[in-house]
Amino acid sequence: MSEVDKAQLAAINKDVQANDTLFGKIIRKEIPAKIIFEDEEALAFHDVSPQAPVHFLVIPKRRINMLENAVDSDAALIGKLMVTAAKEKKPIALRPKLKKCNAPLIFNEEFSRSRYN
Repeated sequence: MSEVDKAQLAAINKDVQANDTLFGKIIRKEIPAKIIFEDEEALAFHDVSPQAPVHFLVIPKRRINMLENAVDSDAALIGKLMVTAAKEKKPIALRPKLKKCNAPLIFNEEFSRSRYN
């Protein structure tokens, strides 16, 4: 099955427990990750290949395949992801060696289009 086929199938199936995506595997702890926050709705973890001094991802445990496909019922969860990202970046960005680090919040929609996660 191609990556596109897998992504389309995963988009139909919002149950992360049944979905064979990279993020689903991280949520289920099948793939190790350096977790910095977790609750029943969200998971935040450091990127395995950081592109900045502060680089972590905040993902929903309930699948939203792309932000452009979000519906009104996803609004509270998306808001929670943004608040979680803002809260979690503060203690990381304030570490002594990162004092002058500007850590912007970025939505990377293109990544989800190019990778099956």
